[in-house]
Amino acid sequence: RHKSDLELQRVLMPLFERYGVDMALTGHDHAYERAWPLRGGKRHDDGVVHVVSGGGGAELYPVGRSPWTAFSESDYHFCLVRVTGSRLDFEAFDSDGNQVDVLTIHKNRATLSGLLSAVKGGDPARQLEAVRELGRTGRLEAAPAIVPVAGAADVQLRRAAAEALTRIGSPEGMGVLSTLSGDADVEVRRWAMQGLIDLAGPEAARICAERLSDPDAGMRRIAARGLQRAPLSGAVPALVKVSRDADAKVRTEALLALEVAGGTAAGEALIAALKDQDPGVRRMAFDAVVRKGL
Repeated sequence: RHKSDLELQRVLMPLFERYGVDMALTGHDHAYERAWPLRGGKRHDDGVVHVVSGGGGAELYPVGRSPWTAFSESDYHFCLVRVTGSRLDFEAFDSDGNQVDVLTIHKNRATLSGLLSAVKGGDPARQLEAVRELGRTGRLEAAPAIVPVAGAADVQLRRAAAEALTRIGSPEGMGVLSTLSGDADVEVRRWAMQGLIDLAGPEAARICAERLSDPDAGMRRIAARGLQRAPLSGAVPALVKVSRDADAKVRTEALLALEVAGGTAAGEALIAALKDQDPGVRRMAFDAVVRKGL
């Protein structure tokens, strides 16, 4: 069956857990999704990672997010897995060769303990590498060690911390990511904003609304995308303004957020976008107008 098959999960997941499976690779759905490691149906640092990879060329399916979703994307892609001793490196790339997702599994507990110790200080180069590596593992246990270094003066360390906390997706990092979403460095802001969106909630929606006026187009796109997941009625006027942004991708994300938000002003913006200069934006607006019955 397509999508989540509860009967299949009931049969297979206890077997995966009993026999020490680290990663289960599946297909059928035409999209990409990686779940958090699961054990007993709940997130667990040493659980089973489930990957759906179905972006080989057929028509793509839309994707969303479930409580178990670490990352999902409706895109053509391929996956690369490297196993070296007790280490597994997993990467997903889109059809242009851009890395869209990454995960590292360490089976050696001593390696993980060493990384956690290195984050606490000592050698700055080792600390930076440890933060990056722990981010790739996505382990919840790493968040408490990374949060204190997220306010470092070194921009490279702040970037690594923002990326790591976003990849880990722990509520413990919410406050830090909220602060970093206003950082002077655009790369820090982008990672922090993405992390806030993934954690969602009213606070994330409020910050997304504020970041719609960010000077960086990438940040405006991320903020508009966040308001698709966590709609905020008060953000509609700002979204209408951004729906006329100079960047076509920003306009697209803003219009998708307006479709979710609904209301007279949102509907008028969608209809106005039918005359957009970009064909992709016009097509998206047309589909939204049809879906909304405007």
